[in-house]
Amino acid sequence: KGQQLIKQVPEGSELEAEIKQVIMVASQNWKVATAALDSAKESLSMLGTASNPDLAKDYALLTTVNSDVALSGAKVVQISLLFVEAAAGNKTESLDVIRGAMYEAVTSAEQVQMSNERVKKLISQKYSKQ
Repeated sequence: KGQQLIKQVPEGSELEAEIKQVIMVASQNWKVATAALDSAKESLSMLGTASNPDLAKDYALLTTVNSDVALSGAKVVQISLLFVEAAAGNKTESLDVIRGAMYEAVTSAEQVQMSNERVKKLISQKYSKQ
């Protein structure tokens, strides 16, 4: 869908540079989201084979935080598509609202990723001490 929308943006549009930036941000968040989803699936599969209740809780926590990263990254991609769609449809009156939503989504995604890294680090430290 994104590629079709990009083709609809008039050549030489004043939004061209901004659209490229939005697409780069969306691409980065898509990569992070898909990797996090894979990690969530892996943690979920390990949950059933955990050797003790504490380990199972940690796998459940990893499943949750990785799922949160995947969801927050997907939201950035979704809002990016809205931006490109609005730009392609010359609906410039809605771009400011979408820019605000994009900023909030990116900021939120970054915070979720940092929290995820902290959780992973704490869990890793917990088991490296044993």
